[in-house]
Amino acid sequence: PKYYTHFLETARVVVVPGFLQKSKQYKFVRLSSEDNLNIGPYQIPQPLKPLPVDSRSIDLAFLPGLAFSEGGLRVGYGKGVYDRLLADTDALKIGVCFDFQVIDNFNAEIHDLRVDFIITEKRNIATHNI
Repeated sequence: PKYYTHFLETARVVVVPGFLQKSKQYKFVRLSSEDNLNIGPYQIPQPLKPLPVDSRSIDLAFLPGLAFSEGGLRVGYGKGVYDRLLADTDALKIGVCFDFQVIDNFNAEIHDLRVDFIITEKRNIATHNI
């Protein structure tokens, strides 16, 4: 079962990044059912009829990444999607990855997103971003 099923069943608002054809941009869009998905850019499933959600209304964000530093830096796929989407939010940001993806410090750019916590299969790391 998908980890977000519990939130959907308890009437929580679950959002995922969705590409909006009209604006040619990624926005957070509401996920109402895991059965209502279509393949979007980069073969990433997204809601068939994306309904945008204001990122300032998000309380908690789980973020994938290629690598994280113990200080909270995140390396994604180089498109800056999450950096832009979460720039205006106070949401608690949790990086989710395998333990081998937590590496020594690396250089970040000024716009790079930092996470508050990192969760791996072996440990939970509170970063210095809190």
